[in-house]
Amino acid sequence: IVNYKPKIDQLEGDHQLIQEALIFDNKHTNYTMEHIRVGWEQLLTTIARTINEVENQILTRDAKGISQEQMNEFRASFNHFDRDHS
Repeated sequence: IVNYKPKIDQLEGDHQLIQEALIFDNKHTNYTMEHIRVGWEQLLTTIARTINEVENQILTRDAKGISQEQMNEFRASFNHFDRDHS
């Protein structure tokens, strides 16, 4: 994922040049630079949260002696009651 960052930066630069040229419509795509930027940030946030969650699961399992099956049962129970998915 990190290898794609220069491509996002290039898109930002191209977008700036297009805006300076007063070109506001692109019939080749429905996505704006804002859509791409927000999607990129959401992807990075999701990846960071997932990595953190996996690391926490490993630490909890190792510290408490909890089996993977018990961890899955806990997760299922939590997800059932987590109404707003926060």
